[in-house]
Amino acid sequence: MKKILALILSAILCFSAISAVYAAEMNFTDVKASDWFYNDVKSAVEMGLINGKSPTTYAPNDNLTYAEAIKLAACMHQLYNEGAVTLASGNPWYKPYVDYCIDEEIIDKEYNYTDNATRAGYMGIFAKALPDEGLKAINNVPDNSIPDVPSSRAYAAGVYKLYRAGILQGVDDAHNCNPLANITRAEVAAILTRMMNEDKRVSITDMGKEEDKKEETKPEEKEENKEETKALAIKTQPEDVTIKAGERPVFEVEAEGGKAPYTYQWQSRENNLEWENCDSEDFGEGSKTEKYTVYTGSMSFTAEYRCIVTDAEGNTVTSEVATLTSVGEDESKDTEEKPPATSRPSTTTKPTTSIALAIKAQPEGTTVKTGESATLSVTAEGGKAPYTYQWENYKRHGKSASWAKIDSATENEVSVSQVSAGDVKYRCVITDAEGATVTSEECTVTWEDNGFLMYVEEVFSIQNKGTVLTGRIIYGEIKTNDTVYIISADGTKKEAVVTAIERFNKVIDEASAGDNVGLLVPAVEKTEVSRGNALVKADSDYTNTPTLIGTLTLLSKEDGGLSSKIESGYQAQFYYATYDETGTITFSAEGLEPGATLADVKVVLKDKLPRFLGQTFEIKIAGRKIGTFTVTEVKYSPTRSSTTTRPSTTTRPTTILEARLSM
Repeated sequence: MKKILALILSAILCFSAISAVYAAEMNFTDVKASDWFYNDVKSAVEMGLINGKSPTTYAPNDNLTYAEAIKLAACMHQLYNEGAVTLASGNPWYKPYVDYCIDEEIIDKEYNYTDNATRAGYMGIFAKALPDEGLKAINNVPDNSIPDVPSSRAYAAGVYKLYRAGILQGVDDAHNCNPLANITRAEVAAILTRMMNEDKRVSITDMGKEEDKKEETKPEEKEENKEETKALAIKTQPEDVTIKAGERPVFEVEAEGGKAPYTYQWQSRENNLEWENCDSEDFGEGSKTEKYTVYTGSMSFTAEYRCIVTDAEGNTVTSEVATLTSVGEDESKDTEEKPPATSRPSTTTKPTTSIALAIKAQPEGTTVKTGESATLSVTAEGGKAPYTYQWENYKRHGKSASWAKIDSATENEVSVSQVSAGDVKYRCVITDAEGATVTSEECTVTWEDNGFLMYVEEVFSIQNKGTVLTGRIIYGEIKTNDTVYIISADGTKKEAVVTAIERFNKVIDEASAGDNVGLLVPAVEKTEVSRGNALVKADSDYTNTPTLIGTLTLLSKEDGGLSSKIESGYQAQFYYATYDETGTITFSAEGLEPGATLADVKVVLKDKLPRFLGQTFEIKIAGRKIGTFTVTEVKYSPTRSSTTTRPSTTTRPTTILEARLSM
């Protein structure tokens, strides 16, 4: 119960991505006493778990995203196991939570994080947010007793675990789960309340009596029903297909018999390996429908596909195997027309105009420093305008890798950034107005090490050990016995040696961008460091000039922004990571309206802390967010010192967080 109470107190912080405006009382006009979720919302608001989107609006029917679900799961897991939440938002904001959930095996796959979460998807994540002891079974829910969740489903384990723990009871009297529907804020209120408070969990008393129900049906009635119901079968089988590279074939299946409605799961395999579910949207669409569209690239390959159909009673039937043969460009060039002279080889589908859709200017790779942004562009010709664009990067998933869509990268030009050194491949898929597609050549962006940067979140003192600085690493890496500079708001530097590093209660030798860590600096007094100070390494490049150039975006009035335009010279507070400072906004336009975006805006800040290209500040007035400012131009000033004195190292300390909690 002690952990449950602590969880409640910190949930306000964890739920900030979902909530916008704090509402201390139930003044929501869209939550009525007659609504099924009224008590859950009231309880969640009173405990500080969730807020309204405005003082009078809760928005119970708004959907939540996978990113928000993962953030909640990460915060609950860390607090339950470590006693505190140290996770903080990154770039994109949900990346640290995703990384944490992968490390802690809460999730084991990539999601389209900005998509609305399904009920089954959300439950699968929450079922692993707490250990088994935190989700003890209180209900008898036998396998296959949830009508629309057969135990054979991939997501069934998580759903049944939450039913048995009293977190869920279904959407109707039959306890149906409705697994493929989206999750709403009303449903989240109920789930959070029950996750956090065992007293709120629900008992289900009528799901363990399936044998009694079966006995109510007489044998002769079973036989009669069996004769009337035709067995589930495949009426139309998927067919083999041979295509040119880049085309998008469609496999189709039709079922009959059994009990409707049907559910579908397409599977694929290559080289007679194990069958795998086609759930990734990076390789096709419609994997859970009668028709499955396969995305192909420029290479030759052969793969097999089949569909497993399940009816409403859990009966399954598997279609015949269909073979897809994709002929690469080199094999098909003798029979294809040559592309226009201005085009490089590329993959196209369904050209319907006299001039085929093609890439006129390919994206080009580049080399930049970590923390900086690289701009990629592509130009298309032919086909039928207007074009739509979807940029992709090559991402690794465990031992495998695949192309993944980049959220919001839907223009012919995209800005990409990276907080850690390494190479990343990019490409762009262009679609014309008639559905023809063309994929650009791959390009590689190389990010070089730009040193190290971390902002201090908290400062602790451990008796007989020294000072501990906690925070999230923005970019670069840190190792035991590395020398760092502590940069204060006035720009002064203090040298120190990191003698121990801890992450998630474990002492480690090194940490890198995205990690939330505690750093032991024994030669530094607690009074010499403040929240918001920055740590850099001796070879880090950064700027601490107070003048920055960037892009200013103001929130609209409807989104909580100002109600009138601002003029050049406007002053506000600029927030980033763990610190805030006063800044003056200057621009050439005659005022800037709420909801507008303007480039080449100058901001002069008060302090002299490190800045970096791509850094995004939140702009607030009296604690109210009114917009953002993203740095697009900086002048680097090396911090290298010709002479440095490294303080002597000390014995590795006991666990930093343990020492902190015992204070």
